[in-house]
Amino acid sequence: MKGLFFDTSVYIQAWRDQQTADLGLAGPATIVGNQPVYLSSVVLQELYIGASQKNSKKAINSIEKRFRGVDRLVTPNLSDWIFTGQVLSKMG
Repeated sequence: MKGLFFDTSVYIQAWRDQQTADLGLAGPATIVGNQPVYLSSVVLQELYIGASQKNSKKAINSIEKRFRGVDRLVTPNLSDWIFTGQVLSKMG
């Protein structure tokens, strides 16, 4: 799978700076440059956890629907978690 994944903090900062178009979230397609953007279910969960206002929840619902619509909502499996732990161990 080739494309981009953004961390939760990137989405939060983009909303604060009103730069959601830069993440491919302003239109129906989720593309940045020529790269497809994928959304991790882990990031989606973290966004929902932090959504305390009704309009925030609506925005996240919209993003979830958009990523589902283009089949780019990704849920990590066990091997993904193991690989991520190995990569982070090397980085640390």
